[in-house]
Amino acid sequence: MTNSEIIEQEIAELECKQIDYATAQKLAWLYIVRDHIKTPKERPVEVIDVVEAVRVESVETEQVKEVVKISDANSEFMQTIEGKDLDCVLAVINETMDTLQTTLPRIYNGMMAKLREI
Repeated sequence: MTNSEIIEQEIAELECKQIDYATAQKLAWLYIVRDHIKTPKERPVEVIDVVEAVRVESVETEQVKEVVKISDANSEFMQTIEGKDLDCVLAVINETMDTLQTTLPRIYNGMMAKLREI
């Protein structure tokens, strides 16, 4: 079997299963690889619609994670966290705040005061 045939077989097997988030991720990568290795005349026109349909179906069966969306990412920090999982970002910030509370309590208290004012 060629690489293309293996990928097509994997796609067919996964499309027959119940689509959950993990399956949708695998399918998305397989679609990308398949479409990348095909010649332009072999590429399907509706690739985006297929991937979108898989994503929508997976969203219906899985909990959607919130990501950080920033309208004006004007600092390195904001640019770094944009698009990241909100729970992961908050975990890192919480860890940093614990360190600040111990090592630099004045800065910690200032941050907490600003957050309480929001």
